This record gives sequence, structure tokens and C-alpha cells, in this order.
Amino acid sequence: MAATDPPRIAALRADFDALRASFTQKIASTIPATDPRSEQRKLIANQVLRELDEADELISQYETELAGLSAAQRSRLAAFARSSRDEVRRARKDLEKARNSSERILLLSPSGPSAPTAAPRDTASGAVDLDLAFRDQRTRLLAGTERLQDSSRRLDDIHRIALETETIGVSTLTELSTQRDQILRTRDTLERADSWITRSQNVLIGMQR
Repeated sequence: MAATDPPRIAALRADFDALRASFTQKIASTIPATDPRSEQRKLIANQVLRELDEADELISQYETELAGLSAAQRSRLAAFARSSRDEVRRARKDLEKARNSSERILLLSPSGPSAPTAAPRDTASGAVDLDLAFRDQRTRLLAGTERLQDSSRRLDDIHRIALETETIGVSTLTELSTQRDQILRTRDTLERADSWITRSQNVLIGMQR
């Protein structure tokens, strides 16, 4: 991390690094070491999903912050966003492999998915369902936030275009007013010249008499 990074950029990178360490450790060590028949493994997998969603959100915020920086800063800092998205995608694939492995173990197990611990599993399954519902709700909220941000950016663009149009209109009116003044002055000059010509003609006619 460069010492000259803006504070918000540095904070987002630090948050992402903490999340990355957490979901990487769970995928690489915690999930494989947990009994594939246990509800704890499902809970850990759901925690990883939440962390991956949060990581995506942090990257989106990071990219939004980049948009307000200079071209040189964006060029230097954009690589972090790209590499981070690649890491999150790989982590999702690794998590999916771990979950598929658990399902295969359950299917091949002599006791099958319905082990003697069915009664405690019901309670844990309710917790899993609540956890999934929470994750789905959070995903919808994040999508809504992104739509609001897009709408806000479009409104800003419309406001900017309106201001530019107003500036052009004022400039045009000022130019037209200047041209009107010039035309009026030219007309006055011509009228005076016409008046002098008429007087000169009268003087010449008087002299001829």
C-alpha cells in the first residue's frame, strides 16, 4: 500500500485484506477440517458466502472512490480492484467445490443424509434457513444500493448538462444583445448620414438659384 494513497482507499483495502484472510482461512482449513455431516460446516460455508458478498461490496466502493481520483492515481490503484475481484471469484469456486465434496460424502455415507442425529439437525437447519434468508436480503439491499447510486449518477449528469445548456443560452442571449446594440448604432449612424445628405442637397439647390 502506497503512503500517498487517499485515506478512504487505504481503509477499503485494509477492510478487504481482513476479509480475504478470513474467508481464505475458512475455505483452506476450517471447512475441510469440519465433519461434512455437521451443521457447523454449513454454517461456516454460509459465513464465507456473506464474507464474499461483503468483499464484492468493498471492491465496488473502492471502484467508486477511484472514479473521483486523477487519471494517474486511477492507473496506479486500479490493479488492486481487478486482482481482488479475481480472488473473490476463485474463492467462490473453491467454496463450491468444498460444498459439493460434502454432498458427495453424505450421499456415499452408509448412514446416508438421514443420520441418527436428525432431531438436532432440525434446529440447526432452521438457523441455516435464517442465515440464507439474511444473505438473500442483504444481496437485494446491495443491488438496490447500486441502482440508487446509478440513478444518482444519472441525475448528476442531467444536472450538469442542464447547467451547460443554461450557460450556452446565457452566452447566446448576451451575444444577440450585443449584435442588437451594434445594429441600432449602425441605424442611427445611417440616419444621421441621410440627414446630412439631405441638408447638403438643399444647400446645393439653394446655391444654384
